[in-house]
Amino acid sequence: GTYNEQLVLSEIAGASHENSITFKGESAEQEAVTVEFDAGSQPNYTLRLNNTSHVRFEWITFNSLNTSNARVVSMDGDLTDVSFHRSVFRGRPGSSTNSNHALVYGDVNRLTHVQFTENLFYDGSFGVQISGNSSNADQTVVFEGNAFRDQHHMAVNLANVTAPELHKNIFTSPDASSNYYGVYLSNTNEGARVTANRIYDISGGYGILITGTGSSLNRGNILNNFVEISGTGTTHGIHLTSSSRFNIYHNTVNITGTHSSSGRAFHISQGANNLLRNNVF
Repeated sequence: GTYNEQLVLSEIAGASHENSITFKGESAEQEAVTVEFDAGSQPNYTLRLNNTSHVRFEWITFNSLNTSNARVVSMDGDLTDVSFHRSVFRGRPGSSTNSNHALVYGDVNRLTHVQFTENLFYDGSFGVQISGNSSNADQTVVFEGNAFRDQHHMAVNLANVTAPELHKNIFTSPDASSNYYGVYLSNTNEGARVTANRIYDISGGYGILITGTGSSLNRGNILNNFVEISGTGTTHGIHLTSSSRFNIYHNTVNITGTHSSSGRAFHISQGANNLLRNNVF
């Protein structure tokens, strides 16, 4: 069924890794259970996770119905052992770059073992926008097997999140702005991994951009990604700036844009000890 609700989950007494709590749709159909809300003048979310731990969401569709306050999931505080699997996040369509329209928004102190696997992200200005706390070194967030469709500005934007992993995700957004980013990582230290993603049907902007990132312990990896971007403006396939100790191996980048000077399959500035091998640009 469809439930018109604004939900808040905080710390749940007795929950642990062995005794986790699962919210699961009644069948293996994502539309069978829908939670949606028109935030209007209310706080901006359909689902809020505040200091939440040991919680799973499976086979649920989450919608935002408001055109101004259009966040679907909002996260804050410390989150531990939280996962979304085969769920749907649907937000505001259109040409917005406002973070009030992010599907998943987080201004968090710590993320530990937070996972998004095999979900669908539709519309919104951002698919995911999470800002962590750079002083917390044990944060972990994983995005694997998700599809990001029709975000106008950024599909995944992570800042100050340690060692994020993005693996086998698909990014498409034919009507996005010329300032689109498929993956944008900022100050994500200790071995960020961006592997086997497919970014295509993009009409401008950046496929993968990593800035201010490096590790003295673990090398980062940008491996086996496919990026194809068209358009008439700036088009960068893989872009690194002020980032060090990355392995950039086995990627394929095809830039079909027509800009005379700002179409680049690979761009790097500053940084050190990066290795570029066996790519097709």
